[in-house]
Amino acid sequence: MKKNLIIYLIMRFVIFLYSFLLIKVTLFKYSLRDIKRHFSMDYTWENLIKNSNFIPFKTIRLFLEAEYLVNSAKNIIGNVVIFVPFGFLFPLFFSKLKVGPLFCIALATSLLIEFVQLFALLGSFDVDDIILNIFGAILGFIAFFLLEKMNILHHFAKR
Repeated sequence: MKKNLIIYLIMRFVIFLYSFLLIKVTLFKYSLRDIKRHFSMDYTWENLIKNSNFIPFKTIRLFLEAEYLVNSAKNIIGNVVIFVPFGFLFPLFFSKLKVGPLFCIALATSLLIEFVQLFALLGSFDVDDIILNIFGAILGFIAFFLLEKMNILHHFAKR
């Protein structure tokens, strides 16, 4: 009983820490000075829409064709990796969660982040970020599923 409570509390802390880091990395990635400068600019809907990407794979294609592959790789890999824990931790916490509902939760979370970035002027909306985030969540779910099948997660997940 006590061991299960400790594992449960550790899992709660890990998902809280991950949620905090996800918000920090996606919404509050800029310094306070950059945010002040950013909010002092005059923004119009035309500028917001112009700086957004609503065409799937447009940004990914541009990154793959760019000269600065290191920055491009950081952006693409970063958008995937940031959601891998999402796909791994949610099935740990919600033992009956399957890939379909996880896909919907990851989609909703990523959409929320993108809309907050757009409307709070904390970044730009990019549909490719959503695609990469969902891909990362599915990779995390696959890792969870494989580790569970190998009976490595038997202390944490009861499916």
